[in-house]
Amino acid sequence: MYKNIARRYWSQRGKTYDSTPGHSSHEGIWRRILTIVIRSYSEVIRRCVDIGCGTGFMTKILQELGPYVVCLDISRDMLMQAKAKLWRISNVDIIEADAENLPIRNGSIDLAVSRHVIWTLQDPVTAIREWLRILKSSGVIVSFDGTWCSNCMFKRTFKVLLNIFRIVTKYNVSLRDSLKYNLLRIFRKDNIEIVRKMLKICNIKYIEIDLTFLKKLLISDKLQRDYSYYMIIIRKSRKRLQVSP
Repeated sequence: MYKNIARRYWSQRGKTYDSTPGHSSHEGIWRRILTIVIRSYSEVIRRCVDIGCGTGFMTKILQELGPYVVCLDISRDMLMQAKAKLWRISNVDIIEADAENLPIRNGSIDLAVSRHVIWTLQDPVTAIREWLRILKSSGVIVSFDGTWCSNCMFKRTFKVLLNIFRIVTKYNVSLRDSLKYNLLRIFRKDNIEIVRKMLKICNIKYIEIDLTFLKKLLISDKLQRDYSYYMIIIRKSRKRLQVSP
């Protein structure tokens, strides 16, 4: 049920997603971030995957930096927006796929990137294990996320509003799905300590969680003032990814 609701919800947002604050803004800052990540990688990055690519914002930047990029999303409507941006670009492959079940062969990817994705997943542990499966032995996962729904007052307010709208949405499937999905996301425990525990369950040896890197770069962004961005780096090998502003 969760995935079907999620698919419908993000599909409904496909056409307006880029106009939402924080999702497709600050292109220069995100280009700087991804440039630093790629330059910090010890090997040549030939193949990269953008998991939960949405409308292709990060994919467009990644391919400009050199590697061949596979961009994946569960929403066909989101991918339609991505295709409109990327159709002239030769080093990009656009695929409709579930982040927890990737149609990519084992050990074939140098770098896996996700932004604003982990907190939306039904089973983040399964997803991260799947992302590890497709990495080369020297591969790296870099995930950007935040504590988007940590405000308890907001949660309580939303719950009250949902009860009010329940009657209104009785015959409106589209609106009902949207509200239901937001409720499911809001009551997910997506704070950083839960993320740490989740990664521990994955039994990954080499994990770094950076709570300051994005804060330094996005300090002027409204999202950074309202939420706490963090960057997760997961490696298959002992060698560290030396990422610094």
